Amino acid sequence: MTELFNHKKKVLELRDKCAALSGECGRDTEQFIRDTSEVLSRSTPCLMFYGLYNAGKSSIINALTGEETAAVGDVPTTMQVQNINWNGFLIVDTPGLNAQTEHTLTADSQIDKSDVVVFVTDDMNVDEKSFYYAFINVLKKNKPTLIVINQKNADGPVEQSPNISILREQIVANIRYAANEEGLTDVEHNKCFRGIIPVNAMTAWVARNFPESAARHMRAESNIDELLKQMQSVLNASNGVRMLIPALDIIDSALNGLSADMKSGIKSDIQKAYYSPRDNILRQKDSLYKRLLTEGRTKINAFADKAAASISTGDTVDVAEIRNSLEQTIRQAFSDANVSLQGEFQLCSVDLGELFVKLDKSDFKLDLPEPDDCNDDGLLGWLGKITDITLPGGFTLPDNTDGGIVPTLFPITPAPEKTGFLVLLGLIKSLVNSKKKAEEQKQREYEMRR
Repeated sequence: MTELFNHKKKVLELRDKCAALSGECGRDTEQFIRDTSEVLSRSTPCLMFYGLYNAGKSSIINALTGEETAAVGDVPTTMQVQNINWNGFLIVDTPGLNAQTEHTLTADSQIDKSDVVVFVTDDMNVDEKSFYYAFINVLKKNKPTLIVINQKNADGPVEQSPNISILREQIVANIRYAANEEGLTDVEHNKCFRGIIPVNAMTAWVARNFPESAARHMRAESNIDELLKQMQSVLNASNGVRMLIPALDIIDSALNGLSADMKSGIKSDIQKAYYSPRDNILRQKDSLYKRLLTEGRTKINAFADKAAASISTGDTVDVAEIRNSLEQTIRQAFSDANVSLQGEFQLCSVDLGELFVKLDKSDFKLDLPEPDDCNDDGLLGWLGKITDITLPGGFTLPDNTDGGIVPTLFPITPAPEKTGFLVLLGLIKSLVNSKKKAEEQKQREYEMRR
């Protein structure tokens, strides 16, 4: 059976999902639930059924809800409005217009509280004047209205009833007449007048007792689902549904805050994953440079002292000695640096978890050129040749890895374009970017679920 869309229920479901997500992320949800509950408690869309007594208001309500919720009788014995809670809506069944005067006054007092007013007449009483004056009175209050003709004697589909066109013309003519007397013009085009719907309440009501296929056929003939469709359209624009918007605003704000927290957390994790090993590698570069200069200067000074002493005594100075000593110092420094690089890479791979792809450690080894062709400038000549180092694997490094100028390996020479330090920095950045993309994909999936 077709039912009215329960906006309030959907808002509650969305609120609960948002609260669950917020709780998973460690956010306090108590105030959020209180705020939304307070707003939602003030919003229950109201449908008022009004019109001629014994035209079938209660029967239509029962057919719509599929339950015998509204009292059906032949004698107006009460002046009380009957309130029926159904599927997140309040349905109000009022006494008939042609019932006792005090009953009509009771119904009038309910109009201002309602979001939609459904006027009900039947195919035997379309000329009842009180019906149209009451209808014009509701239009003056700018209340969305529908007119329902309960065709009690219809046989077959009500929309194909031979007299339906005549009934509609009669109703429109009577509306115009009452409107003119009340000073309204072009009333049939009034934005609050939402149409005339014929139904057969009895056929729709008894359909529930038949097998599913037969019940669908009977409901289609009764046109009750078309009435539901029109009521849904009117409700969507009603004050009762619009009152849900503040609750949606609270939920939207909470989701935006949750999204911002998640993005902040992702950014923080990415920064930690990249900047920590990056800083360690840059410190190792400085350490290698300082070690080479310090040890090289010490050896050169010692050799100079020894050479000066040899010259003063007339002894021969062996230049190869200092050359070999510097070569040994540099080789040992580079060997130690390679151990540190591989250790840093292993630590980084643990931090990046599943995104780590095992690669040959030789890709991160600083290979020294052979010193045979170096000139006699010693350490400076060799360091000049070191700037031409290339690595296996063909890695291309990002420009300005950290957004600034990457420190040179040795300020006394041009900055090397490819070294183990920069290769490792580039690889770590690549792995971190992969992790960032994975987190951003999770964020997009989360936002799609909103």
